[in-house]
Parts: sequence; structure tokens; C-alpha cells
Amino acid sequence: MGTSRSFKELVLELVASADEVASLAKDSESESQAMSELSIYLERLPSILDTIRQDKVMDTPGIRLAIESLEAQLHRARACIESSPNARANIQEMTHDLGRSLGLLLFASVGVSLDLKEKIGALHKEMMNVKFDESYEREIEEVDEACSEKEEGKMLGIEDVALQLKYGNDKEFKCALMGLEMLIREKDVDCDWIIDEGIIAILFNRLGASKCVERIGRIQGCIIMLVAILNGDDPLASHDAGKLLDALSCNTQNALLMAEAGCFQPLIQHLRQGSEMSKILMATALARMVLTDKARDSLGEDGVMEPLVFMFKTGKLEAKLAALNALQNLLISTKNVSNILSSGILPPLLQLLFSVTSSLMTLREPASAILSKVALSNSIVEYKDLPNQLLSLLNLSNSKIKCHVLVALNNIASHPSASEVRSKMNQNGAMQLLLPLPKETDSKIRVSALNLLYTITKDVSEDYKFSEVVGGDYLQIIVGLVSSSSWDSEKAAAVGLLSNTPVGDKRAIDKLKKVNLLPMLVSLMGSSSSSSSMCQLQERVAAIFIKFTLPSDKKVQLSVIEVGVIPVLVKLLSNGSSVAKCRAAISLAQLSQNTTSLRRPRNRRWCVPSPTVALCEVHDRFCTIKGGFCLVKSGAVLHLIQILEGEKRSEADEAALSALATLLQDDLWENGSNFIVKIQGAVENIIRMLELGNLKAQEKALWILERIFRTENHRTEYGGVAQVVLINLAQKGEPSLRSATKEKRKITGASIVRMALLVGLKETLMKACDYGILKLQNALKWEVIQKLMKREADETYITKTQLRSVGPGRKMLRRTIRLKREYLYRKSLEGKERLLYEKKRKIRQALEEGKPIPTELRNEEAALRRQIDLEDDHTAVPRSIIDDEYAKATEREPKILITTSRDPSQPLTQFTKELKFVFPNAERMNRGGQVINEIIESCRAREFTDVILVHEHRGVPDGLVISHLPFGPTAYFGLHNVVTRHDIKDKNSIGTMPGVYPHLILNNFTTKLGERTATILKHLFPVPKPDSKRIITFANQSDYISFRHHVYEKQGGPKSIELKEIGPRFELRLYQIKLGTVEQKEAQNEWVLRPYMNTTKKRKFLGD
Repeated sequence: MGTSRSFKELVLELVASADEVASLAKDSESESQAMSELSIYLERLPSILDTIRQDKVMDTPGIRLAIESLEAQLHRARACIESSPNARANIQEMTHDLGRSLGLLLFASVGVSLDLKEKIGALHKEMMNVKFDESYEREIEEVDEACSEKEEGKMLGIEDVALQLKYGNDKEFKCALMGLEMLIREKDVDCDWIIDEGIIAILFNRLGASKCVERIGRIQGCIIMLVAILNGDDPLASHDAGKLLDALSCNTQNALLMAEAGCFQPLIQHLRQGSEMSKILMATALARMVLTDKARDSLGEDGVMEPLVFMFKTGKLEAKLAALNALQNLLISTKNVSNILSSGILPPLLQLLFSVTSSLMTLREPASAILSKVALSNSIVEYKDLPNQLLSLLNLSNSKIKCHVLVALNNIASHPSASEVRSKMNQNGAMQLLLPLPKETDSKIRVSALNLLYTITKDVSEDYKFSEVVGGDYLQIIVGLVSSSSWDSEKAAAVGLLSNTPVGDKRAIDKLKKVNLLPMLVSLMGSSSSSSSMCQLQERVAAIFIKFTLPSDKKVQLSVIEVGVIPVLVKLLSNGSSVAKCRAAISLAQLSQNTTSLRRPRNRRWCVPSPTVALCEVHDRFCTIKGGFCLVKSGAVLHLIQILEGEKRSEADEAALSALATLLQDDLWENGSNFIVKIQGAVENIIRMLELGNLKAQEKALWILERIFRTENHRTEYGGVAQVVLINLAQKGEPSLRSATKEKRKITGASIVRMALLVGLKETLMKACDYGILKLQNALKWEVIQKLMKREADETYITKTQLRSVGPGRKMLRRTIRLKREYLYRKSLEGKERLLYEKKRKIRQALEEGKPIPTELRNEEAALRRQIDLEDDHTAVPRSIIDDEYAKATEREPKILITTSRDPSQPLTQFTKELKFVFPNAERMNRGGQVINEIIESCRAREFTDVILVHEHRGVPDGLVISHLPFGPTAYFGLHNVVTRHDIKDKNSIGTMPGVYPHLILNNFTTKLGERTATILKHLFPVPKPDSKRIITFANQSDYISFRHHVYEKQGGPKSIELKEIGPRFELRLYQIKLGTVEQKEAQNEWVLRPYMNTTKKRKFLGD
């Protein structure tokens, strides 16, 4: 065809050609009836073409191709009419070909008016359904005859219809069919009557004798009823209905009616084995068909995907378009996604999306829509290069294709196993490519881009820099969408991206505060909508609140409370989803941790009682919501208890228990337990968590109940209920305890022991030994438990009030002071003995060398020489263990407590966690509000050998104190250049953390002070086994002690050893050693670094 012609010229020529063919068909002397039908169809075509010619939008490659196809068919029809006047057999085929070309025009007309589409569709349907055969005129006569037969059929009764269907001749059979159609249409008969009378078997038997297949198919409602009988309970009738449907399915129209009735096998058979036009007709009908999810699943199971994908791969343009539209309808069901991916559709889809051929441009949009559905399959992650290929399409596509590509990328990156995909997308610059997209005018593109940004940034904090989002104008744009967008889905996507702010990033938090994000979020939560987008928005807003309520930053917490966040969090506890409830409970728990430090004390007035109405029942102070983050005043406690009442268990249980646990801290547990017990059903719900909760929830519940049951009244009231649960938990064996790690079993087992100890269950205690406390023989179990009982009774459950009233604390303190004084007295006696030894040594040396006696000893010479004469080699040298505080260190392994200064930052907490793995047998404690004196006394009572206290300055660890127990010494170190295991950049070279005891390398500790420092450091570690592959190095250089932690592996022979660093790494600088423990301010200094000591000769104190 002449591609150089303009669009108007092409349409005008087509109109002229249609008029010419219509005139030829009308003037034909033979075949008058069939030709007149064809001319009528062709006379309706010019009006449609004139409308297309006047619309400039219609000039597209797809429509031009359809018009050229229609022009070719008209030329063929003209040639056929002129050359073969007796071509009745070809008229039907010519009409169908013209109808197919009109169908192609209908598919290509995307942006036309609905009226024009209806005209094209009506003409297309009529031309495709037209039928001419050799007895056309005779059939016209038969139609007139059928009308009279139809009238006769109306006169037949139900019994007459059945009799004539069974025994009538052909004419009577036709009348009976007409009567049957009327009975079915008027619903005078049902499936039961048809089955009882054996109508289906009669029709099937008479198909061979009567040419009535088409007549049966034209009976309105007949195929629907046959499908219903096929799916019925009667096996014989179902079998006959199946045979009849098979006979009728050869007709495409019947196959489509069967598919609409729910029988899809004939349609699939036509897709597999039919002609090309039959396949296109089936696929087009499937695309337009309104299907249920069950029907889509049934089609997928019956194998409709393979022929459709084959049509898309090998078919022409019209076949490809029909197949894509059908697949798009089927992929609404997620079950069909995996089937289509296994059929190999992905390579041709990508080839089509990257194609620049003009004829294929109309297929890119449905192809991209299908790709967004295919991306939901889990196996899509195996195509590792696919995300980068799709990212390159974003700048080469229109808005609709771009939206589908963004949805596909988000579906790929959202898979749980796609962490590597997300990381690779960030490394390849996906952030820079996606951040400008929220500026787009199309809301669908904005939402899809924000959702993709949220997905690729939520768990790759190492690759994701939040400064890229908050830098420049991007933050203003995203926050503007939160405040101004009218769509909840768009707000949820923008808030989700902001919720990925790294924890502890103060700079990012400050920027979010400056743009007034929090007031916007609070106002968003005022909506009462319950849509899925609103639910998602609530969950992501709650995630942002977690970042703003960290306990380490009280100023940010106060700013959060001022804008009214607590009522929003309480509302989420009652009305939010399980995820929103969990996050709201976490935020409230973080706020509640600082309530004790911000509460306003009770003012005592002379002769005037202070008001008690506003006092908090738990904190015994004037708590307020804004000033003290009090859970009691906010009314959140009741909602936290209600979370535990539900039947479905979730992470919200653990978060709710954590929030309740803040009311039971060391100085609050009595008031807190009394308050919780007053709430109806609170204790019962907490006990339920021991049965229904996960392992972490069980631990939290045990911790809370342990404090509640310290009170005798509570133990009496609820102990019986707790006994039943504990017996079930310990004796029957909870599955979660069996599957837990050894460390978790130990923690939970110890909690069971303490709980059972309170409620008096000896058997439960003994059973708990099997869950991780000790693996002992039965004879030793109770001995261990008795020790636990004695230790817990003496130390753990004595409150501060009892310590003040009864006095065990003062007794413990007096005992410690007495032992310390005894130690110092013995040390002074040993000092005098050593001084006497030095005098004797000098006199003995002078006598042996023949030198004069030193002047300062001449007055004591006689007495000293008499003592020398009485001594031998063994008694002459003093044997002392008083000076050496580590003389008995080898009798038992060290036991270390690691703690920090108050309100530790996140970096300091992370550093202490890693220190716990450095020192074997170490325990880490959150200090909270405890003073150092109480910590040291508790450690002495629990037979700890050392306490390590870590300090910080502005979030950077800068000091480390090692205090040896029970009497000292205490070494003070400056801490420099701290690099945690988490901060080491080369992750591949980091070794795994083994649990074996390490070998020590102490380098360059040659002076007496260096030996003293080395002694303090080495006694923090137990004696390792010879084959241990873990090494810890303390290397002194210029009085800076470098700490390194490694493991080594033998790769080949003994000479090929690979050394891997474990972390952390840091430098220590000694500046003081005291003879006592850290809390004893009156203890003497053994050595102090002073400014005047920093001379050239005395700069190095520990070694060379």
C-alpha cells in the first residue's frame, strides 16, 4: 500500500472503493438475495469512515494499518464479484474477512468516542455472524415456514413437546424444538424435568438423523441449561449433556456461550486447534468477558495460558493484541501469575517493550500491564538483570507504561527474598533516577514512584543515605504531598518513605521537625476512614513516631508531646491494625521510660496537706501527659491490656507487654503492680500470654508476673491460676521452648524458676532445670533449686523499703567496710615487714662485701644482726599475698558486669553489646536510675569479679573504668578511636564470633606500671584451651594500648594461616589506678598521670 498518501486521502479512497463494491453487489443479476445483504453492510461503511476522516486523533499507526487491511479486502471482494458472478460460496468468506478488518479497526481505536465504537462494533458483529449457503433462498422460505411452526410450537403443551421430540418426524421435531425453546424461555420447565424426561439423550440421538445442531444452539438458554446439567449430581444426565455440548462446540458462537456459562474447555480447544481468526475471536471474547476469580483460576488450571502465550509469540498484530488483552484479564487472579511465568512469556514481553517498531507501539501498554502482574511471582527474583533493564525504560516510555513499569519494579523489590535486588538497585543509582518522579503531574506515577522508593530504602540502611531525600527540594516536595494530596494512597506512600529515616539520625529528625511534619501527621490521624490505604497510612505514621520518641533524646520527646502525639497513639491502640498497635505501643514504651526522670516531685507544705487528686497512682508524683509521658494519665494502660485479650496473636503482644513493664521498674514495681491488678482481667490476660504468646512475649509476661507476685495479696489471689499455667509450661514442655536457642531456653527457664518459686511449685522448679538452667541428675536438681531459692530470697526480692527498714543493706555495707579495714591493716603490717626486710638485706650485703654499715642503720645494727642469725634462706624472704589482689584469681573464672553511664546513646549501647562478646562470662546491664554504690554491692553479693563501666561524650564512647572486686584495684582509661564490628567497612573480611576462650597477646608492658596494667587486663579473661583459634591483642605503643580481636584459620598447610578481624577495635590510655573499688572515693591513688610528669625522659610509663 502507498505509505506516502496522507491519512485523509487514504480514507477517501477507501470510501470510494466501498461505494463501488456496494454498487456492484446491488446490480448483480444472480445471487440477488446474498448480494443485497452484502451491499447493505457496505453502504453502512462510508458513514463510519467519514467520521474517522474528520477526527485528527485517529491518524495513528494502528488505525492506518487497519484501514489498509480493509482496503485490501474491498479490492479482493470487487475482483471476486467481477470475475465469478456465481460465487455464492465465496460471499460468506468475503463478508467475514471484511468483518475481521473492521474488528482490527475497533481494537486500534483507543481514543475515539463511545458512539463511534458502538457503530463499528455493531457492524463488525453482524458481518461476522452472517451465513450464506447453497440453499439460501430455500432457507428464506423455511424462515417463513418456521414462523408458522413457531406458532404451532406455542400451542403445544409440555407433554406434547416431550412426545414429539421422542417420536415425531422432522417437521414435528422442529415444532417440538420451538416449543421447548418457549418452555425454557418462559421457565415453565427446569433441569429436573429435562433429566426426568431424558430430553438430552433424545436430542443427542437425533442429531445424526436431523440436521438440527444449529437449531439447538439457537435455542435461548439451552446451552446454559446444558452446562448446569453437566455440573449436576445426576451422572447419566451429566454424561449425555457432555456429549451434546461436545457436538455443539464445533460452532464458535456455541463455544463462547459455553464459556459464559462456565464451561471453558471448548473455548480452550478453539484456542489450541482452531483457525487464526477463530483464535482471535476466542481471545477477544475472553478479554471482554466478566470473570470471577474462581473462573479465572479454573481457566488457568485448564491450561489456557499456553495457547495465549503462543499466540502472543507467533501471531500477527491482531492476534498479539487479542492475546495480551485476554492475559491481562486472566492475571487479575494471582494464581495464574506463576503459570504464565513458567510458559516463557518474559523474554518476548521485554523484547516488545524495548521495540521501536511503529506497528508494535500499540502493544507496549498492555505488555507493561502484564509485566506488572508477572512481577508478583516469587520466581521473578531469579532474573537478576531485570530490575536494571526496567529502570532504563522509565525515560523511554509514556506515562501509562511508566506507571506499569514502576509497579513491576515495586513488586519485584517487595519479595522477601529480594534483599540483594534492593541493594543492587541502590548501588546502580535507582535513588537518583526515582527521586525526581514525585514532581510528576500524574498522581499514579507519583504514588508508584514513592512506593518503590519506600521499598528499596526500608532495609538497606548501609546503602541508603537519607540526606539524598532530605537534601535539596525533595523533602519539601514529599512533605507537600503529605499535606496537600487528596488521595490516602499517595499520602501513605510519601509517609512511608519518610518513615525509613535511620534510627538515631538526629540531623534528619531536625530537618523533619523544621518542616512541621509532626503537626501534619497528627492532623492526618483525625480521619475516621477505614479504607486499606488509610490503614497503611496509620501504620507508617506510627513508624515515624517511633523515630521521634527514642528515650535517648528527651528534647525531641518533649517536642513530640507538645503537638499532641500521645492521644493519637492511644487512638491507634484501640482502632488501629495489629501493626499500628504494635508500633504505637513501642512509642508509648519509649516515652514511658523517661517518666521517672521528668515527673514533678510532691511539695510538702507546713501544716497544709498537699492535694492528692492529681497524684499518679504509680509514680506518686504530679504526672502530666505533656510533661512526663505518663501512661497512667494518658489512659493507655487499659488499651494495652485489651490488646492481650484478642484471639489472634501478633507482635503487638510483645510491644504491649514492654510498655506495661515500664510501670514495674525497680523503684515503681509496688505501685505499678497494684495499679495493674486493679484493672479487670489484666493479670489473667498476662497469664494467658504464657500459653498463647511467642517466646519473647512469654519472657515479658514472666518478668511482669514475677514482680506482681512479689506482693503476698496478689500471690494469694492469682497464684492458683499461675500454677496451672506454669505446670503446663514446664512439665509438658512448650514447643517454643524446645525450638528456641540454648541462650533463650536459659533465660526462659530461669524466669520459670523465679515464678514457680513465688507460687510454691517444687516440681515445676525441678522440671525447669531441664529447659536450660542446668543439665543435672535428679539427685542434684533440688540442691541447685535450694541455692536459687536462698539467693533469690536474700537478694532479688528485697525492696528498697525493706532494705531501709530491716537493715540487711546496712549490715552488708558494714561487713564490706570491716573486711576492707582488715585488708588495709594487714597490708600496713606487711609494709612494715617489707621495710624491715630491706634493712636486713642492706646489712647482709654490707657484711658479705666487707663494706661499712650504712649510716642510717648503725643504731639498729645489733638488733638486726641478731635477727639475721636466726633466719635461714626460706624465712629470710617475705611471702605475701596481701599486695597481690589477683592472688586467688585462678581459683575460679572471672565473672564480669558491663554497664554504662545513665541514658546511654545508641552507639554506646552497641559498643557495650560487642564488649559483652569480647569478655567471656560477661553480663550487660541497663543501668537505668541505679547509683554506682548499689551496683557494686549487688555485684559483690553475686560474686562478680570485675565491673566495667563505659562512659561517653556526645554519643562517642570516651572512657572505660575497670574495677576489680571485692576490694580493688580500679583502673581508669581514656577510650579513643572506637570502631565497632558493625562499622567495619569490609564485611567480607570479618570473621564469625566464636564462643571459645581467647589467647592473649600483651605486648610492650615492661615497666612495673606496665606489668600492673597487664595484670589488670589479663585477669578479665579465663584460661583458654590450647587449640583455641581466637586471639585478643593488647599492644602498647607510646602508652596507647591498642585492642584488636582476631580469629585465625589454617587454609592449607601449617604455614598458610589466614587472620580475620572480629571487632571491635579501640585504643586505651591509662590515666589513673586506685587501690579501692570505683565507688570508694576515699581510696588512695596508686598512680595518677599528672601534667608535670610529661617530660621528655618520663613520657613512656608502660613500656619502651
